[in-house]
Amino acid sequence: MALIYLLEDDADCSACVEQWLVRAGHQVKVFARPHEFFYAVSKQAPRCAVIDWRLPEMEGIDVVARLRQLLSAGVGVVMLTGLDTEESVVRALKAGADDYIVKPGSESVVVARIDALLRRMAPAASSLTQIDRPPYRLDFARREVTVDGQPVELAPR
Repeated sequence: MALIYLLEDDADCSACVEQWLVRAGHQVKVFARPHEFFYAVSKQAPRCAVIDWRLPEMEGIDVVARLRQLLSAGVGVVMLTGLDTEESVVRALKAGADDYIVKPGSESVVVARIDALLRRMAPAASSLTQIDRPPYRLDFARREVTVDGQPVELAPR
């Protein structure tokens, strides 16, 4: 189960996509406005962000670029939009999107492409899962840091 943030201002569309992703076993948080989305990102980074192009306050392409500045790695970005020109696809990918899906997408295609992105982002197998250097402990599998056994809250970056 992955935490997915959905930034979509159309309530009907966001409800539909949210239902698809929840049915696929993901945890989904829906946002209608970019400022709400970025506030949530500052508190907890998602594993994947699904972003519409046409949004109030700013365009989705600008959201993608800003998200990449904040979280350069570790978050997958999918543009889900009604724009279907070659130029829009290229602009989104150059801005930092990992995939581009044109609305209306089908449940099976949207879920399969997001799941494929999440698989590609899976961490490479490594024998190093934690570092213990008292009083510090870094647990990479859990993405946790402790000092003298007490958890430390870190920014997503």
